[in-house]
Amino acid sequence: MINDNKNYISGVYFLDDSKYIRIGCSNNIKDRIRQHRSSNHAVKVIATISTDAKEIRDEENRAFNYFSDYIVEKSFYDRVIKDKIVHYVNDRVLQRSNLLEEQKKRTGVVQTLWGPESLSALRPRCDWFPEQFASIMGKAGTQKGEKPRIIYLEGKKRVLGPKGKTIYQSVVRDTKSKLKKKILKKLVLNNEQLEKLAEIF
Repeated sequence: MINDNKNYISGVYFLDDSKYIRIGCSNNIKDRIRQHRSSNHAVKVIATISTDAKEIRDEENRAFNYFSDYIVEKSFYDRVIKDKIVHYVNDRVLQRSNLLEEQKKRTGVVQTLWGPESLSALRPRCDWFPEQFASIMGKAGTQKGEKPRIIYLEGKKRVLGPKGKTIYQSVVRDTKSKLKKKILKKLVLNNEQLEKLAEIF
């Protein structure tokens, strides 16, 4: 069994029930596997990928897409993927660790009671792309300090990471351009409000 986190916290799991391979996710992998085994004692764990609780659906969908050619029904897959899972999980763990290392290089490390910890680990994640940490406005050590980049859409607060910020800025620019060309006749935000919004970004 491949397991990148022996504590089985949150993440994606790959199970073999001797008939199919099952791919799933849980906030508590250990408990979820116990539930599967209570209904089928033949269940064996092939591999797990531990993630932040906010990322589990995104990571599960990656696995679903990767093995989509072998799907039997819902989260059940043909057993021919069993040998492919090891390579897939190894690749994902490496990709994820490289992403975290890049974050550490960019954001630095802070000392905590439990030892050194990446500053990024203390930051919220992007609501649209949970594999990314929030983009930061401001600067540490100043009066205002650092704040995650936040927008409000339909009355709901959204935290943006680099990719989300780029997409949002593109929408704002496109909307302003269409307003100037008088393509959009009705819009909740007027031109002045859009300009102020664009200045934030």
